[in-house]
Amino acid sequence: MSLTDIRPASGTGYAGVAYDADGAPIAPSRRDAEQRFDAEGTPYVSAGATVHVTGRLSGYRVDAELRVILAVEEPRRTAFALGTVGGSVVSGEELFLIEWRDNDEVWFTVRAFDRAVSTLYRLAPRFVRGRRRRLFRAYLTAVSPLFAP
Repeated sequence: MSLTDIRPASGTGYAGVAYDADGAPIAPSRRDAEQRFDAEGTPYVSAGATVHVTGRLSGYRVDAELRVILAVEEPRRTAFALGTVGGSVVSGEELFLIEWRDNDEVWFTVRAFDRAVSTLYRLAPRFVRGRRRRLFRAYLTAVSPLFAP
């Protein structure tokens, strides 16, 4: 899958929730950081931005617009969370977190929740669960060549 469009947030808006080290929500995060760009002028993904994701997964086309809810860049922790916006066949959010812990372990965490919005998806829950499993296997394969589905 690829990000084909990144539109930075304009004005004020929902920027997600900040979390403490145990994962408990503590306060709304702030969106006062300056927008950054790569060498070609493409904006980095930041809280409040809208991204367009396209590609194929197990033969199925992926074409979705998502809102970046949270973006974290710390020396030992990187994370971002995406949420669906109008027009999606499901409604939900996904969090991707990579942590380098004090004991030198590296953890990759994905947390997600969703519910079917379109009639077709609501009538075929097994299809939705299967597609979700294939998506999560693809995430793990992309992060670790040692993962064997």
